[in-house]
Amino acid sequence: MILPQLIFITLLGTAVAIGQHHFSTLFPDYTLAPFALLGIALSLFLGFRNNACYDRWWEARKQWGQLNVDSRSLSRQVISYIDGQKEGGAQVKQQLVYLIIAFNHVLRHSLRNSEPWKDI
Repeated sequence: MILPQLIFITLLGTAVAIGQHHFSTLFPDYTLAPFALLGIALSLFLGFRNNACYDRWWEARKQWGQLNVDSRSLSRQVISYIDGQKEGGAQVKQQLVYLIIAFNHVLRHSLRNSEPWKDI
């Protein structure tokens, strides 16, 4: 996906380097100090941003894991507390467990903006 952009940036950088080599009078001389300071500030900013993104990802991972644990627990409770010996009890158990599973699949597809129908 990013290959065209990489090629463009590479060609642009190569053109600037060749232009600076052949037409050095057109390019003013700068010291590297301002660029070094900007680079340090940019690296600190990107480091903090990367940590914040990772923290959000980890929090979502914990919540997804907790959803799975709670779904299993709810399924166990449905199986344990609904009497399967009564008329329609086994069918109610099965439908509730399938609905719990379907909820997890629908939520996954909703978060990914995809169609859930083949999984359900």
